[in-house]
Amino acid sequence: MGTLLLIAGLFVFGYRVLPLVFIVALVATVLDVREVIYQLGKANYVVAFLAIGVALSRLATVLVSGLAWRTSHRQIAPVAVR
Repeated sequence: MGTLLLIAGLFVFGYRVLPLVFIVALVATVLDVREVIYQLGKANYVVAFLAIGVALSRLATVLVSGLAWRTSHRQIAPVAVR
């Protein structure tokens, strides 16, 4: 549910909320990796497999939002052509 709110925030507010998306996705990824380790320790491999899928999708979100945030800082102001 929180991820959907972040996506809605991106549509409404644009790049201004991109740092928030990056930070929340990074924290969620760390917690998902922790869950994978916990489930593997309990020998619950099916749940661990699902948690790996979730962690990979969150990692992709971290990478894409990080790259977008980085390129948004590098953009040069457009120059008016006469």
